[in-house]
Amino acid sequence: MIANYAKKTLALLCIIITIIFLSGCEKKKYYKYTLALESAFNTVNSVTVFTLGETDQETLKKTRDDLNGILRELDDKFNVQDRDTAAKTDLMRVNENAGVAPVEVDREVIEVLEVALTIAALSKVNGVALYDPTIMPVADLWDITNRQYNMFDDNRIPDEDLPTEAEITTALALVNYRDVEIDKEENTVFLKKAGMKIDLGSIVKGYAADKIKAYLLEQGFTKAIIDIGRNIQTVGQFVNSDLEDAPWKIGIQRPYATIFDKDYAETQIIGVLEIADLTVVTSGIYEKYIYSESGKQYHHIFNPRTGYPMENDVVSVTVICAESVYGDALSTTLFLLGIDRAMEMIASLDFEVETLWVLRTEEEGKKYAIYVSAGLADIFDFNEAVESKKYVYKGVYNAQTGN
Repeated sequence: MIANYAKKTLALLCIIITIIFLSGCEKKKYYKYTLALESAFNTVNSVTVFTLGETDQETLKKTRDDLNGILRELDDKFNVQDRDTAAKTDLMRVNENAGVAPVEVDREVIEVLEVALTIAALSKVNGVALYDPTIMPVADLWDITNRQYNMFDDNRIPDEDLPTEAEITTALALVNYRDVEIDKEENTVFLKKAGMKIDLGSIVKGYAADKIKAYLLEQGFTKAIIDIGRNIQTVGQFVNSDLEDAPWKIGIQRPYATIFDKDYAETQIIGVLEIADLTVVTSGIYEKYIYSESGKQYHHIFNPRTGYPMENDVVSVTVICAESVYGDALSTTLFLLGIDRAMEMIASLDFEVETLWVLRTEEEGKKYAIYVSAGLADIFDFNEAVESKKYVYKGVYNAQTGN
């Protein structure tokens, strides 16, 4: 998937804090097994399961093979990038037939696309959807995936190689989620204008995480951490030293943290969330971007009103909810809306969503302010060590005061 929306780059380096406990009385032990999976969606994927008692290698191999099969099948339907195989995915065929004819696709493509279009409709500001799965023509212009800045190569982009205003205007004319037609009886998708393209990279990794969770539960795995391109989905709860259920502890990456920071071990996370049976997904601007030779940074989350990377005070937003397919799409959407409009959108949803924000701040001596929604107030543990990096924790966000 191209990284235009998503994150999805992303922005969540989840540090999963886990310990395997041994009960002194019952001599029962939880075993941890990490299954490294194939790199579907051009990203790193893994699943870690915890079982009470050892699991045989044959079962683990079958589980890994089945999980890789799930990822391959989804990649064969949703990938929009060039691949080693000559076979076309469902979305590639949809994009190639834009303005020409409807294309029959797998039911899963329609299912995921319908969620994306629903979120798009909810993200409108002055009639323009800020989350729009047809943003791909704009993302293609910027080509951040292939030109991503690398500090070792210092591969800055000549200013003359950036998209021109004329090119952006032409691409924006092809961005409109309303021009996507779905025929559920015929299982077809049609893009009304030639040149339109859909990319569901901002949502399909979440869908994959949810599908893997369902598979694990069917196979009897009740405690697990799923990591699909840093979309984190938890299965059940962790367990404490008394073999009692306890929350998972998920660390949230500090923006712009690198292993070259002398205090990286102490400041790599801004804090820890304690959750159970929920997903954690972050969108941010600090991992995938290009630098121009004139020194300007252009990140990968695009504003459909301008064709340029969104410029607001959001550095990252983390979404916590039950289904990762929604967490994935919402993390990009809320980033684009900004914190005030995002809180309004969340209030209109019929399912529970919590958020954690990193915003730029003009507070004296600080660069970044961290806010949480009310439901996280008691389950987010701020890492005070990042105060040395000019972060300040402000607690629950108040839309009326901006504090």
